[in-house]
Amino acid sequence: MAKCIERQLPFGTSGQAVNHTRPTLQTTVIIEKGISMHSLSRIVLSITLTSILFVSAPILAKEKPHHAAQTTVKKTVKADGSTIERAVVIIEDDTMRGIGAENRWIAENMPGYRKVGQALLQQNGGVYDRIDVQNEAGDIRSVYFDIKSFFGMVNGKPL
Repeated sequence: MAKCIERQLPFGTSGQAVNHTRPTLQTTVIIEKGISMHSLSRIVLSITLTSILFVSAPILAKEKPHHAAQTTVKKTVKADGSTIERAVVIIEDDTMRGIGAENRWIAENMPGYRKVGQALLQQNGGVYDRIDVQNEAGDIRSVYFDIKSFFGMVNGKPL
């Protein structure tokens, strides 16, 4: 149950100018519900951040332009890496970060497989990596990556 407390506060505590020559008091009603202002602030902040997350989540899921510490992997229904035509497109501006993105894609999409070979392919004006991977049972598969955005690049500049 809420309890009301009346307090006499110097006039001006609510943002109004204080008349220092003649002190005046105003009565302020404070409602206490067992929740401190600090707790209330945290609750409001939590609700605000949660609502921002749910509202912006679909926006954040859309592809964004590249930033230095961010790698974008374009995924479409066809981009499973099984052929050059279905190559996984890596958007990166640095060769080392691009290779890291390939390795992450393999780890996330082909658990249990490890790299056993690699080939650089140029076809139809594109540049591709063919990564051969093998699982514990000995099955070998090839995964194709479109690497034209990062091949031969260091921090966005050609080698």
